[in-house]
Amino acid sequence: MSISVIIPVFNAACYIENALQSIYQQTLKPLEIIVVDDGSTDDLKSVLEKHSPSIQYLYQENQGPASARNAGIQRARGDFIAFLDADDVWQKKTQQILYNELSKNLELDGCWGKIQVQILKENTFIDSHTPQKAPSFACALFRKEAFEKAGLLNPEYRQSEDVEWFLRAKNMGLNFHFIEDTLLYYRLHKTNITKNVKENQFFLMRALKSSTNSNKI
Repeated sequence: MSISVIIPVFNAACYIENALQSIYQQTLKPLEIIVVDDGSTDDLKSVLEKHSPSIQYLYQENQGPASARNAGIQRARGDFIAFLDADDVWQKKTQQILYNELSKNLELDGCWGKIQVQILKENTFIDSHTPQKAPSFACALFRKEAFEKAGLLNPEYRQSEDVEWFLRAKNMGLNFHFIEDTLLYYRLHKTNITKNVKENQFFLMRALKSSTNSNKI
């Protein structure tokens, strides 16, 4: 058993320390942590230097989160793939809970849990609403073979790339399971990519339309 954790990041130098610490504190330690820098223009690289050799650092010109995740998948050596965005954090047992679920059911290609949204107020992240059920990569664990069965992420999606992949994978017959545990703290702040609501809605509707058309074939 081995887990590769992939962090796609663009200009999140001020948040990634907390994300990395939440990985280091996992009760189930990963084989490797792959940070894919998607053309950041802040001081991300210098922030990450103190984490060497605990992490692998990959750089690419800005191509979007789907492309960054794909680069990490192609580099990964683990039997399982986990993703964490650079501004979010896991609870300490996130990977242990997910791995235990996949170990119990060998027919599953992946599983995921709930998200607790936190909002930045006066430099402190405060829990917002009750935990949510959402098909997010950041609170999921996949067998690496899932990306061989369903393919890599669609790099045309600048947002909702995880939703598009989930829907495509489901249409291809992959099996996923939802867990009631809260596994991810999703942090909202002024620079979140999902703050661009109009763009997010565009890609989300595109993913849903593509899935619907695939089901008709």
